[in-house]
Amino acid sequence: MSRCEDFLYTTADSVKVRLGNKVQFPRGREAESDEISNSLLAQLIRDAESDVELALSSRYYVPFQTVNGGRFDALADHVKRQIRMVVDLRAVYKILMHDFGRGTHVEGEAYSGPSSREYDQAIKALLGQEKAPTTDQTQRSRMSPPLPGLRLATTNRADNGVFGKAINTDAGRNDLSSYAANQTNDPSRTFLPRGGGSRGLR
Repeated sequence: MSRCEDFLYTTADSVKVRLGNKVQFPRGREAESDEISNSLLAQLIRDAESDVELALSSRYYVPFQTVNGGRFDALADHVKRQIRMVVDLRAVYKILMHDFGRGTHVEGEAYSGPSSREYDQAIKALLGQEKAPTTDQTQRSRMSPPLPGLRLATTNRADNGVFGKAINTDAGRNDLSSYAANQTNDPSRTFLPRGGGSRGLR
């Protein structure tokens, strides 16, 4: 079950490594009472892949693929590692919540917290949302660029690491926020490009 083709973005072995000795896996063909079965492990990993697809679907095309529609395996190694990492973290969380401490007073939630927080941070980074808030207008309009070679969502084709582009006019050249506010909130005003000056319509 550790072959990559069993899953879209990761392997069972990759997930097991992150679990360490917190969960027991079958030593034979059948799982014992204190072991998680191979079929359940596979289902939880597939669920984790679906969770990651949904979490990143606002920025990237699902299922993840190259910009030309090629298979995920054709992406650069560092891009595949980024996706595999978040899938593994999500799978670890699901497995610990489901299985860790089963039949004892120990609750998996106490051990799944770090994986959940690391997963949330990684998802924010892949969505370009990991930067701290800033009052600087230029920096506030920027975000981390998308993963190279990974196809963007149909509604996100212009994603280049900047939240939109401002129209370059005399009126908006030095004060983009006021220019945008006037354009949005005061339809009676218009700004003409260089050479025509700016004026308000009366």
